[in-house]
Amino acid sequence: RLAEKSQDVLLKASVLNNLGTVFFRQADYFNALHYLQDSLALRAEIDDPEEEAKLHNNIAQSYVALGDDVAAIPHLKQAAQLYDSLSRLKDALPLWQFAIGISVDNDEFNDDDIAEFQKKLEEILIFQENAGNKSDQVLVLATLATLYDQQKDYKNAASYLYRSILIG
Repeated sequence: RLAEKSQDVLLKASVLNNLGTVFFRQADYFNALHYLQDSLALRAEIDDPEEEAKLHNNIAQSYVALGDDVAAIPHLKQAAQLYDSLSRLKDALPLWQFAIGISVDNDEFNDDDIAEFQKKLEEILIFQENAGNKSDQVLVLATLATLYDQQKDYKNAASYLYRSILIG
């Protein structure tokens, strides 16, 4: 109630976020989504990209919990882009991978999405190679192979699968 009466946008956004988190933990994803979206609307006024990224991710997780994976995609992409803008590649990578995975599983992408996803996956692959994360490299290579397979580019699909075998 204090937050509702307050003129402090940050306080309101924080309270709404906390309510969304409580509802999410109670598996009341519909109410969680409601409060998280309200918090996001206020956060946009504050210009806090890190908190905005977290909220987009939480909204995406709520949609996934409700069984609406496709609705989660734009929020995963937005969260990943915000983390990218903050040079937080480590936080962005799993969000990109999740968005790409959902898109591929649901055939929810167009040529522009494919180009964007391929570019991001190549960036992720370089990051994983530099970090020495072989299992993550295999996952990224397999995802790239799937994207190329979806485009009926079997030569590139086979090339990425072969590279994944060499790592494993």
